[in-house]
Amino acid sequence: MQRFAGWIDAFRNTARQAGIRESTLQGALDGASYLPRVVELDRAQPEFTRAVWDYLDGAVTPRRIALGKERRFEIGSDVDAAAARYGVPASILIAIWGIESNYGSNYGSTPTIDALATLGFDGRRETWAREQLLAALKIIDNGDIDR
Repeated sequence: MQRFAGWIDAFRNTARQAGIRESTLQGALDGASYLPRVVELDRAQPEFTRAVWDYLDGAVTPRRIALGKERRFEIGSDVDAAAARYGVPASILIAIWGIESNYGSNYGSTPTIDALATLGFDGRRETWAREQLLAALKIIDNGDIDR
């Protein structure tokens, strides 16, 4: 898709201006793919398409709550530091971590860079996706994780 490739090239300039190294941009963005399924899923997120109590009944289970309490105990000082830094209560951070990744046990199979680029290109949540893509590139550029 030629328009997506053009979007990627334009975004590279934004990332360069933000200080992302060229080698990181090449490794992360060369070969990035537009993922139509990501757009489809984005527009049908269960937390927005199901009744709130139906969604919560499936997302907030006794097992997830127990695991969240365990994880909170295990990483208490780290989550307290994040809560203080970002002004988000530790309990909310733990809850989001549980919902989004089941406390790190579910990374998913969709390439993050491709998904964020797709959402940025799609336009519905362009500002958010561009910010997140730039943040992801900074994480890669710092050597914290690979693509």
